[in-house]
Amino acid sequence: MKSKIIRIPVSRSEREHNIHGTGYVPCNVSDRWLQFSDTYDKELNLVFADVMTLDHNEKPKKICTLCLDINELKAELAKIKPE
Repeated sequence: MKSKIIRIPVSRSEREHNIHGTGYVPCNVSDRWLQFSDTYDKELNLVFADVMTLDHNEKPKKICTLCLDINELKAELAKIKPE
């Protein structure tokens, strides 16, 4: 018995999230993104995020790592009010 393969369309956004996995937050106007690490420093309350881009071979390249206070990050995000 032959099994039928049904292709399910996946958006570019879904495809990128699948490729980069958990912690991926894309920029909507460039090929850059934040890649949050699973690492969390409980003592200092820091979360780590790599600022990523694509190199000339279309491979992920880390620009830098940000060490962010999670409470400050949440507070600043809470101030943003979509209109």
